[in-house]
Amino acid sequence: MMNELLEFIKSHYSSILSISAFIISLINLVYLVLTNRKNLKINIVNYTIANVNNKNFYMFNIELINKSRLPISINEITIKDNKEKYKIIKSPRMLAEKDRKRNSEIIRHQEIHSAKFPINVLGLSSEQKFIVMYGPEKIKSNNSIIIISTNRGKIVQKDNLNKYFLRTSDFTNETSEYYD
Repeated sequence: MMNELLEFIKSHYSSILSISAFIISLINLVYLVLTNRKNLKINIVNYTIANVNNKNFYMFNIELINKSRLPISINEITIKDNKEKYKIIKSPRMLAEKDRKRNSEIIRHQEIHSAKFPINVLGLSSEQKFIVMYGPEKIKSNNSIIIISTNRGKIVQKDNLNKYFLRTSDFTNETSEYYD
């Protein structure tokens, strides 16, 4: 029995090797597709509303998590509340500023700006950003839809935005860690 097996392996050595190489290549392909696919998650840390020029100005503190190995570029973020769509303002806006003083002399001036688009997130990393948009007086729906347009397609995520709302004073306190 053992001799027959050895004889079979010797006579079909190249075929066995080719089939083994094909199976290993197929496993590698499946692994690469799974690790390099678009896998971006957006976590809303908190947000607040301010009234600027008679418009409701939303300030979101978000975390973007790229779980794929390839970098991803976020071109636009849209929030759909009921049937209304609100797009993120792509140009940076100053959200807050803080001065450190010593004996009434300003020794350090710091500013927090919203993110400039496109936002690039490296593979297997995350970034925390501030984004802004004009929107309704209050987000009505408990199931808002967040649509993220990237260089690798669109990502749609449902979330209850109302649970992340902070009053403006609380938002400023929460974001004070960004003043280094």
